[in-house]
Amino acid sequence: MESRWPKRIPATQVRWTRFTSQLERIMTFYKEGLGLPELGASQDEEGRMSILFGLPGFNYHLEFIEQPAEANMPDPLPDHSFEFYIPDDFAYEDLIERLADLGHEPHPKEDSRWGDNAAVYHDPDGFRVVICNSEGV
Repeated sequence: MESRWPKRIPATQVRWTRFTSQLERIMTFYKEGLGLPELGASQDEEGRMSILFGLPGFNYHLEFIEQPAEANMPDPLPDHSFEFYIPDDFAYEDLIERLADLGHEPHPKEDSRWGDNAAVYHDPDGFRVVICNSEGV
């Protein structure tokens, strides 16, 4: 596996952006529950707040942009998921415990590809978040 971007894609950052009508709950889930570092917050010219979380290396970002509660937000598809691979047993158990302390319990696994070493959650918007106790790919 390459440790840097291939020359044909000379990107310096990758950002996944998603809209939410529950920004405060999303912030709690991803910041306090998962422990992602908050890189910043901003407000656009329409008054919508956004929050930016960093992933390893801080060149990978997850951004949530606030939408009004009355906005017609699409439901997540069953296969939408955000997966975290955590090989350290202690760190994995700590993360599961943090989520439980915030009232988040794992859901039954809808997919067998993660085996027994994973916990499946749904974030406040209903998107699947999988915490895998393994090295990953």
